[in-house]
Amino acid sequence: MNAKVTAPNLRLMNVLADQRKRWGSYDKLAQQIAFANKADKNAVAIDRRKLRGLVEGENVSLRISELVALDTYLSPLGEGLATKTLFERPSILAELSQRGSLTFMLGSYPLLELHKEQQRLYMGKWDIQAMATFLRDLNQHGTPRFDIQEVPVNESENAAVDAGSTWMKWKRDDAQSIVSVGSSRVNLATEHILAEMAAVDPFVPPDPLTSKLPFHFVWPNDLPDFRSAFAISGEAIKNIAGDLSADIMQEGSKSRGLQVGKKVYAEFREREGGKRKTKAKSGQSKESLTYGLIAAQRRRTGNLWVVTAGLSGPGTFAAAKSVGSIIEDIPLATETGKHSPVLWAIVEVAIKTGDNPYDPRETINERLVEGPHVWQPSKSKRKAS
Repeated sequence: MNAKVTAPNLRLMNVLADQRKRWGSYDKLAQQIAFANKADKNAVAIDRRKLRGLVEGENVSLRISELVALDTYLSPLGEGLATKTLFERPSILAELSQRGSLTFMLGSYPLLELHKEQQRLYMGKWDIQAMATFLRDLNQHGTPRFDIQEVPVNESENAAVDAGSTWMKWKRDDAQSIVSVGSSRVNLATEHILAEMAAVDPFVPPDPLTSKLPFHFVWPNDLPDFRSAFAISGEAIKNIAGDLSADIMQEGSKSRGLQVGKKVYAEFREREGGKRKTKAKSGQSKESLTYGLIAAQRRRTGNLWVVTAGLSGPGTFAAAKSVGSIIEDIPLATETGKHSPVLWAIVEVAIKTGDNPYDPRETINERLVEGPHVWQPSKSKRKAS
């Protein structure tokens, strides 16, 4: 018996499987391929047993004339061998489920007031929901082994300070795939992982005039010690989003945004003691909008890093839910032994008011509004560590 194909998924297997279902049998499929090639006197017939072997993943030999016959049949269906890649690389979720070991990195906070004798940590509701969504979607492709790593944030210190070092072990584990949940404001791991993806120094604010990054977060000035390699000030977007810029620079502002080129995806929020009401699109008077980022990279050792980071908790949750809607695969590295380019996208989600008295926000209608795009970082200019 011929050995089964276990290397990358051969697209032809799936296409011919669909065509076999369409015609009901391999005999009828072989007849349809022959009919499509009837105008070519040199065309060859493809035996039904060979078609079955292709669909079942056996190591079947194909002559050039047989490939031409298949291309002639498949091209009118939009599946020609000249227009589609020979192999299909799996989606982000499929790859994560097949990588064996997976760690979720979640920001955590101390509960000193409740546990004075022994410090306990808590994680945010939206981050937990984001992780649960990931696991639910991953289970459609397989059941990966996973771990949860809390990333402590000491709110009394500069956010750039690593509050403990045990969670940094991911940096030394080349076999580990990682999903980092939450923005740099709530999860220090996200700052480190995005910085590694982009080949920049973490916690070093970019120069808006020279930055080569494809996206930037724009945060309010409510955390004076906060620094991020992916955050710019409200002043920096004055010329492209004056309304948001003015709002962010107001004392007590809670508004924030995601800047992509000449566009800013903004979440307007009511200021403390202010009168600004949450903005919404026409026809969505009872809803507000927020945004989240998805970024993914294949590391040189084959493991995957994925970040889902929102302007707020609902944005992070929506980004996690939207990873499965990205059908594009993470591109391969341009050079052997290098990391792949970064695949990234921006997600928009509407928020409505629900019945939960602790957090009444509910998300609906998440969608990709930017990307997915592929970005190749410049050569590293990071400081020597």
